[in-house]
Amino acid sequence: MDPVGQIRMHKDQGRTIIACFPLYPPLALLHSMGLVPIVLWGLKGHVSRTEAADPHLPAYTCSVARHLAEFLLTDARELIDGIFMYNACDTLRNMPEILADEMRSPGRNVGFFRMHLPMTNRDKAGAAEYFENEIKALVRDLSRHFGVRFSPERFQASVSLYQRMQRLAIDAMDRVAAGILAFSDFERVMQAGAFLSVEDHIQAIAALPAFGEGRRVRRPPSEDSSIGVMISGILPPPASMIAAVESAGLRIVADDVASLYRSYAVMPDPRPDPGEYYRIFYDDHYPCPTLLYTGDRRISAFLSRFAQSSARGVIFFGEKFCEYEYFEFPFLKKKLAEKGIPVLEIDVSIDGGRHMAAHDSRIAAFAEMLRQ
Repeated sequence: MDPVGQIRMHKDQGRTIIACFPLYPPLALLHSMGLVPIVLWGLKGHVSRTEAADPHLPAYTCSVARHLAEFLLTDARELIDGIFMYNACDTLRNMPEILADEMRSPGRNVGFFRMHLPMTNRDKAGAAEYFENEIKALVRDLSRHFGVRFSPERFQASVSLYQRMQRLAIDAMDRVAAGILAFSDFERVMQAGAFLSVEDHIQAIAALPAFGEGRRVRRPPSEDSSIGVMISGILPPPASMIAAVESAGLRIVADDVASLYRSYAVMPDPRPDPGEYYRIFYDDHYPCPTLLYTGDRRISAFLSRFAQSSARGVIFFGEKFCEYEYFEFPFLKKKLAEKGIPVLEIDVSIDGGRHMAAHDSRIAAFAEMLRQ
């Protein structure tokens, strides 16, 4: 997938592009208002340099922030019609000021839209009402800037489309776990979905070979010597690390990756009021450290995901300098160790899959340990 080429294709079709971050924006709402939302999360592999971003961000900033800033300030600069963000880590929280100043140019009217997501339990007085008002304000601002009207009917239709995508994604990952579909193929089409319209993403998932007539049948268990593992992280591992996992005789049978399973695990049924819908959407969201108020449910959700799979170990692929992950990993590892679940943690830096020899050795050693 070429993100710039895909965005240009949308533009050639007369579509309006709104870039979104961090991970869980109100995609169905944006789609229902005639926009094409793209999620700028995980541009590693598409952005090779960060010269435009580096003057604005310190070297210890995570690759997610550096890559999305670089992408918006260079390749996508003249292609984006709007930018949406909600509050997350300190780095991303301050990105709109940087981008608004740098992207301002004569004849360009890039809209910047923000929503504040309360990072507190919803039983706190006023939290739910406050958030629903944030959604109403977002709808009003989008309507004014782009000259579009909100329609409850269109909104519910958009939610139904994203639910269809969700069901296909869950079905596809089940086929990965069954050995019918390669994880690399699944991950590739799911990451490409960040730059596709939801309609095109649905078609792309449905076109995976595992859904076709000639799909590969899983080998009988007696012939399948691979060992199941579950992976987790803010981003999926680079392709070179997925290949190293599979070369070591491991098979990814479940994921707890933020840009994969956490993004589509829970989706409420359609309802006409976007404020009510997104209050439920964020309240019941699959736990993620970027959503601080879900922290109390994080361990139980993670362990449940592991228990429902055939995994025998967990591999954490940590994004270097991601404050959320590196506060969470020690606690998760401790809880897994208490249950006798083997864990491997691998740090992934901004240069991704380069210098793989050390990682290959650690993955091979972890596979050998699981076999014994």
